[in-house]
Amino acid sequence: MMRVAVAALVTILSASASASEPTPAQINQIEAVLGLDAAIPAVVDKAIPAEAATVWTPAQRACVVGGFSREFELRLQASLGRGFASGENIETWIAFSRTAGGKKRMDIFGRAVTAAISGATSPDAQSEAASLSAVEQKDILDFMATPAAKLLDGDLIPGFVASDAESQALAHRVIAACDLPSTSGSR
Repeated sequence: MMRVAVAALVTILSASASASEPTPAQINQIEAVLGLDAAIPAVVDKAIPAEAATVWTPAQRACVVGGFSREFELRLQASLGRGFASGENIETWIAFSRTAGGKKRMDIFGRAVTAAISGATSPDAQSEAASLSAVEQKDILDFMATPAAKLLDGDLIPGFVASDAESQALAHRVIAACDLPSTSGSR
């Protein structure tokens, strides 16, 4: 009985160890592949009120931009790690992004992210798909047959969007770190 329990435990542990957690380098790579690395500055710019430019010194603005950028980057990387779940999934996505079809698909994804942040119209996925070559279509179909593509059925960046309470806490941390007056006028 004890041998069976030990064997079962070893099987469970080896199965969970076979799917390695994403490394920081892999998370950085997938962030770049998806175009999310370029999105952080745009998100930060939208988060800072326009009137702040007339109130803050250049040093204070730089501090706020740096503070928000670091916080958003850490949150994004943690979310990507959860969303992609394994280094193998990320490697499959990176390999796909290097194919002709993958390059086209990631370009569309990047433009959609930029449009979502700026409020512009997103690219039309159907018209983009109609312009794919046979090779690009095959690349995409091959990728869609992989377990890593199933991630598209869920949330690739779970927990990235902050709740109001989390946003307020972040703002208070940045205000305190940058030595800015709070919105109520006190420090």
